[in-house]
Amino acid sequence: MRYLIVPVLLLLSASTFAQTHNAAKNAIAITAATLTQTTPLGFGAQYDRSIDKSGKWNFTVPVSYSFGNSNPCDPTIKTRMFRAYPGVKFYPAGNDHRVNYAIGASAVVGVGSSNCNCDAITDDKQKTQLDATAPASDKQFSKRTEAGVMINNALTVQACKHTFIGAELGLGSNYVNYRSIAGAEFAFRFSFNIGYRF
Repeated sequence: MRYLIVPVLLLLSASTFAQTHNAAKNAIAITAATLTQTTPLGFGAQYDRSIDKSGKWNFTVPVSYSFGNSNPCDPTIKTRMFRAYPGVKFYPAGNDHRVNYAIGASAVVGVGSSNCNCDAITDDKQKTQLDATAPASDKQFSKRTEAGVMINNALTVQACKHTFIGAELGLGSNYVNYRSIAGAEFAFRFSFNIGYRF
């Protein structure tokens, strides 16, 4: 009998936690670390809002700023981008558990600058050689814009009633406009979030 007490108490506490947490419709988060297809450094913020009574559908607006070296072979090549990823998340089991999983889709809109000298070169080896041999005048920053779509996976762990930590991984495709290049490019985002539900 006493072996059943602990599991029953755990189930009761989990259901009580879920009931008290269910009232939280909003979440804000600080993105402590962001990795993207252009740079491994970044930070940001995120706002989520439940848009149905069951808590399974959320509207989300993550924003990020990424910066730093965008070419491991040449430390002088830098990219700085501000991006927004407005979209929706679907929580198959709801978002009121200790551990929550979501899948969703988002748009990708980005604007920034880069000094990569990669005009119309598709071969990575040629691109690296051109970057390394380009004169300083060719490595001036130029405007870079992106627009695309991304499929996201998110995992959130409720640390306590209002506080959570989470990670998101997104993969997709961007249409990039940079110097004389205009075309599709692989899009990637990984972020680590610390947030508050209210």
